[in-house]
Amino acid sequence: MPVLSRARHIGCDGAFNIRDLGGYPTADGRSVRWQVLYRADGLHRIPAEATSSLDHLGWRTVLDLRTTGEVDAGAFAPVGPEVIHLPILRTTWGVPEEVDVEPVSFLSTHYVQMLDEGAAAIAAGFAILASPARLPAVFHCSAGKDRTGVLAALVLSALGVADDVVAADYHLSAAAVEQLVAWLVATRPDLSEEMARQPKAFLSCPPEAMLRFLGQLRERHGSVEGYLAGIGVGPACLEDLRAGVLEPS
Repeated sequence: MPVLSRARHIGCDGAFNIRDLGGYPTADGRSVRWQVLYRADGLHRIPAEATSSLDHLGWRTVLDLRTTGEVDAGAFAPVGPEVIHLPILRTTWGVPEEVDVEPVSFLSTHYVQMLDEGAAAIAAGFAILASPARLPAVFHCSAGKDRTGVLAALVLSALGVADDVVAADYHLSAAAVEQLVAWLVATRPDLSEEMARQPKAFLSCPPEAMLRFLGQLRERHGSVEGYLAGIGVGPACLEDLRAGVLEPS
């Protein structure tokens, strides 16, 4: 289960899913360092006057995983960190004809598809996160659970974090998504009807979906490291990532 010995969630106006990935144990007995690696939802929703509330986190790099269309509609423009656009998808998911789709199958299938469509962005993200000069860093999408969840799962797995912990971290987005939906309904009532038409799978994050995704990844590629090697993320990059992100042994 996730290590919750200190605050993981970071509160901020307009963003509901900013989380520190520190504290998670790895197979070699180490743990992920606190205040080095973060995941988040739509940082572009943070009002300009509130961005300074994140200054204490010391972010040097912000990886925006959203589509080009999403970035064009609104971007995060903080003073200090470098913002790098790494779209994992070309377009956001369309609403399926069957609205009442089964979440675990729907999500895990779409996450596996991201491995191919987002390969270049994922490889670039690993290269950036493996550079000590880029840390502390945060990566985000819109809700902070799907594209962000896939990259977080790959990073944590490559660091040696167990699948059940990765899945539990993924599931932490559930409460944040509820807050985001409530905020959108309150501030953008024009979106209420659109939100109501979306399948529940779009807003859910059952840990079983992440576990199935990781299992399907291994069926196709042998291991997380095998997948990463296939997209150009080799052992040297992973060693640099571990050296920069893990507590020393």
